[in-house]
Amino acid sequence: MVRKHGDNPVIVLHGGPGAIGSARSLAEELGAVEVLNYAQSIQGQLEEINEAVQAMKSKVPIIVGHSWGAWLAVIYASKFSVRKVILVGCGAFDEKYLSGMQARRKGKLTREEEKRVDEYFLQLNRGQLREISDFNRLMNKMDAYEPIGHDDLDKFDFQGHGMLMDEFRPLRKSGSLLEMVKKIECEIVVFHGLDDPHPLAGITEPFDQAGISYTLHTFSKCGHTPWQEQYAKDVFLHVIKAVIRESSV
Repeated sequence: MVRKHGDNPVIVLHGGPGAIGSARSLAEELGAVEVLNYAQSIQGQLEEINEAVQAMKSKVPIIVGHSWGAWLAVIYASKFSVRKVILVGCGAFDEKYLSGMQARRKGKLTREEEKRVDEYFLQLNRGQLREISDFNRLMNKMDAYEPIGHDDLDKFDFQGHGMLMDEFRPLRKSGSLLEMVKKIECEIVVFHGLDDPHPLAGITEPFDQAGISYTLHTFSKCGHTPWQEQYAKDVFLHVIKAVIRESSV
């Protein structure tokens, strides 16, 4: 399923996995096609992206992926022709960076909030999350620097989240995910908030060690969702639109 927000040959992929619709306002800003990934397997989500690309009538797309969508964009671009890959708030390409991410996240919480988050993650992994509103509030507190307050989420597919992460983790652990990045023939552009708990080093260090070329744009006073961050929104949107225009000439 897709939502078309304009005629630009740009595909926007949301996070999660399973956070369906969470990148809507970014897709609106970019005049892009927003792919709503309902499939509960990586192959199924790649097929959903392909359906959106085919509807573009032979245009080679720019793929913009946020969070989980950034990893998915990498997997897609390793297999199909893409004009440019843009990774926004991407997660780490090596699991050794995960402990630092969780420490940074929990450092923003009170002890009581930390206990609730731990329980919510247990429920999430079992596909039984009950307090969705409080979970979203705490996730926003952990991931953002100064959020504007948008909430684009249509629904969260808890079962799909678990199934996709179970499929994804071995790809990262084995190094297969990084090998996919090496296969990408177009330019890779990384956008990352310096206050994003997802560590920038989890992208740049594996890329540098593997000899992967990329362009990096960082933003101060910015967390995981730069288009929804008070201090970063304007400059982020200015830069990402310029990067997209460069590819459209």
